[in-house]
Amino acid sequence: MLVRRLETLRMRRTGLLVLLVLLSFAGVHAHADEDKPAAPDVEITLLEEGEGEPAADGDRVTIDYVMSLADGTEIGSTLARGRPFELLLGDGAAIEGMLRALRRLRVGDKARVQIPSALAYGTRGKPSRTKGKPMVVPPDTDLVYEITVRRILRKPRFPEVEAAAAETTQSGLKYWILKRGQGLPAQPTQRVRMTYSIWNQSKALVHSTAADEHWLDGQAAELRFVTPRRTPRGAVIFQKGEAFLKEAAVLMTPGMRCLFEVPADLAWGNQSPDRRFPPGSTTWWDLALDEVSEIPTFQKPDLAKFTTTKSGLKYRVLADGTGRSPARNNLVEVHYQGWSESGKRFDSSLHRGRSQGFPVSGVVPGFREGLQLLKEGGRAIFVIPPNLGYGANPPPGSGIAKNATLVFDVELINVK
Repeated sequence: MLVRRLETLRMRRTGLLVLLVLLSFAGVHAHADEDKPAAPDVEITLLEEGEGEPAADGDRVTIDYVMSLADGTEIGSTLARGRPFELLLGDGAAIEGMLRALRRLRVGDKARVQIPSALAYGTRGKPSRTKGKPMVVPPDTDLVYEITVRRILRKPRFPEVEAAAAETTQSGLKYWILKRGQGLPAQPTQRVRMTYSIWNQSKALVHSTAADEHWLDGQAAELRFVTPRRTPRGAVIFQKGEAFLKEAAVLMTPGMRCLFEVPADLAWGNQSPDRRFPPGSTTWWDLALDEVSEIPTFQKPDLAKFTTTKSGLKYRVLADGTGRSPARNNLVEVHYQGWSESGKRFDSSLHRGRSQGFPVSGVVPGFREGLQLLKEGGRAIFVIPPNLGYGANPPPGSGIAKNATLVFDVELINVK
């Protein structure tokens, strides 16, 4: 009994000694932390309040900003450029101070952000791109940004679903309703615009609207998945397949979101478009039907409402865009329809179920000139005379007559 009491007493003393040692170390570290200068951080003043959740790594964020020196001198602005700034958060495409701020801001937030030099361009500063010009940001310079968050495309996460909750179509397509929509299902002849996320058979995310900055967009009965990719020569290659999409599009209502388990025979079969999708494998698609609209039909142009350029191109803007206008050396993504003067349609990206990408320099002069009059998100009608179109040499099999005047309905989706 005495031995046990002694052991207990020793344990208590030992515990007390350990506690005192720990407290003394904590005191030393506390004093050390007090002496150590605080790590720099951004200072955010909210000017207008948005809603939702802040952006996170993997989200694609679109902002407008005005960048100034601490004395108020403006040195950069997306508003002056006429083009918002987009980045995939976490990929290192912006200074650390801006990344920290964006991780705390929501869609609709407008904020004044003070960024210390250490989180901006540091001791190196930011040189001008023009040789001989002074530095844009001198070394050791604090910056002030006024940031407005326009859009956040969220990094998708694989939905949690119960196997028993699945529904199955006659073709064998299995799907889960994640969110119900409203109204009637899309019709085969209507245009649909869908947000997507695609996982492979291992449920590893491969493509998404957030990462690709792209939507499924086109006639429901012909809908195709498109991934524009640049080759060294500037051409754009399109991947397509996915027979199930035309079925998915017409079973969904506006606002509806579903997870689809897609067997290989309803997607790419044994012709894999990407090494991340093994041939013959199942894929998973999270689709949300954002918009349903009618595909425009031919209307005889009322030329009194059109503007004529010096070259002879006639155009009428139907919707003003908000992004930038393309230059001759840009790649663009568009939706378009083309008719002869009589109203006979010879081409339509909407009826093919996929937008079209090409270099501005690669199209006929009238189309090229018209594109450069538009901004991203804009839409217009072009009336192109023969000398600005194909003249006496239309493409074989195009259905375009020699020396034909062409009418195009063009929507500029984005500029690359």
